[in-house]
Amino acid sequence: MASDTVVNVMSANEIRLERGLIYVDKPPTPAVSGRLRVLTRAGTLEHLGTQFEVLSNAEHVRVRVREGRIRLRSTSSDVVADAGTELLATPDGRVSQLSIATFGREWLWVAALAPDYEIEGQALLGFLQWVSREVGRPLEFADAHSRDVAERTILHGTVRGRAPLDALATVLATTTLTYEVRGDAIWVQSGQ
Repeated sequence: MASDTVVNVMSANEIRLERGLIYVDKPPTPAVSGRLRVLTRAGTLEHLGTQFEVLSNAEHVRVRVREGRIRLRSTSSDVVADAGTELLATPDGRVSQLSIATFGREWLWVAALAPDYEIEGQALLGFLQWVSREVGRPLEFADAHSRDVAERTILHGTVRGRAPLDALATVLATTTLTYEVRGDAIWVQSGQ
């Protein structure tokens, strides 16, 4: 939650966003406890295994979907939005859609919220997938050998307190793999 955000917890699966900015990260795992619902002035948001941001102020409710999809249910319509979509709902019931990037400057505040990843004893591939998800960029390998190295490499140490891309640079410096950001993706290749 950003500062000056007001949220009421209605139940274990339902919150009401009165005003402000929140980020929801609900991985697409089997729903044991039910779907999370975020109530807003524009309607109810239901996650369908996703990461999304909701901004609510006096002029509109804005929803930006980073991963997965959401459904906005209102009295006038139901709108489903996939990753890379922004919805803008106004008090008069209008909802507009536009395409957005799932990474970049507007998402930096979210990357700063990333939980620490415990690398000790974990496969490098899992760590790379975590970085990819936290920064909103797809993970790509230059070839099968690079992916194989990531699957077989077991990590040791810690990256606590480091932002995802800083942690990535630190970890890969100890392996034969390198990375670069190409377009929207994290590109991993073997130096051998």
